[in-house]
Amino acid sequence: MKKILLIDDSDTYIWCLQKYLQRRGYPVETASTLKEARTAIQEEMPLVICCDLDLPDGSGMDFLDEVRAADKELPFILVSCHDKEDYEQEAKQRGVTLCMDKMKGMLLQDMLVEYACRQLSGEKAPTFHTLLFVHAEDTSAGVLRAAMLQKGFENTVSLYEQQSTYNPNMSLRGFMYAARFYDKYIHEHKLNIYGTELIMLPVPRLVVFYNGTDEMDDTVLELKDAFRPAVESDISVRVRMVNINYGKNRELLDACRPLSEYAWLIDRIREYKNDMGIEDAVDRALNEMPQEYEIRPFLMGNRAEVKQMCITEYNEAETMQMFKAEGRKEGRK
Repeated sequence: MKKILLIDDSDTYIWCLQKYLQRRGYPVETASTLKEARTAIQEEMPLVICCDLDLPDGSGMDFLDEVRAADKELPFILVSCHDKEDYEQEAKQRGVTLCMDKMKGMLLQDMLVEYACRQLSGEKAPTFHTLLFVHAEDTSAGVLRAAMLQKGFENTVSLYEQQSTYNPNMSLRGFMYAARFYDKYIHEHKLNIYGTELIMLPVPRLVVFYNGTDEMDDTVLELKDAFRPAVESDISVRVRMVNINYGKNRELLDACRPLSEYAWLIDRIREYKNDMGIEDAVDRALNEMPQEYEIRPFLMGNRAEVKQMCITEYNEAETMQMFKAEGRKEGRK
């Protein structure tokens, strides 16, 4: 599977983007200079390119020229902290796909996922998470799939996200995801929101699949909890959080084999990492996965990407636990 190429000389910025994309199943290659980027595209043209305007050994604009000489259609996103008015017109003349403000991190993440999905259109089950959660997807629709967006039925849109740590802000995030989807839906279908006729929209379903180590019951997260209790809100958003850890929600897991098999895999990794390193734990769990499991062929075929995703998620959870421990320690001083 082709990779998303991220080019930036900021290690922190690259790490944040890489972590986000890998957790959603996309393989990522990084470069901190134009020299490294040129080497990367010589080996294989990427799925999408996200390049900083200013790099230590040259301009992202010049690299855009080199890419366009080889491929006129490859999505190329040019990012910078500078005002877009200073360079966007020239970049468009050179064939850039999109110019974006580096500080708009969430929007950039969404656009990278969207363009990657468009490039993969027509391929079956392009990512790990899609394999698990998307079953009736119209891949030609070009619908925003950031944060596990699934367009399943004509009158329903389901936004699924997996979380390994409890996040009380999921209702707010769900609200933001839904707003982006409906904005895109309206533009794609050329709907008139200023007309006199009521527009019929797909019904949203917001679900969080939780598989963290903290003991959590199924619950409903509501946006109203983020507002002052004395003030009644005119906006209501509800997100269902479902615990998909192995042994939980047996009825749901029995009804969806890939989800049940995924829960088994995570359970084994957690058990084995108590006695060995996380990489060895992932390897052992993959090797012991039963031959009849539906997700086994995909996992084995994308073993390196699956290992990286599991390791990244584990390291992130471990870091969060360290921050929590430090906070408790500070509170006792």
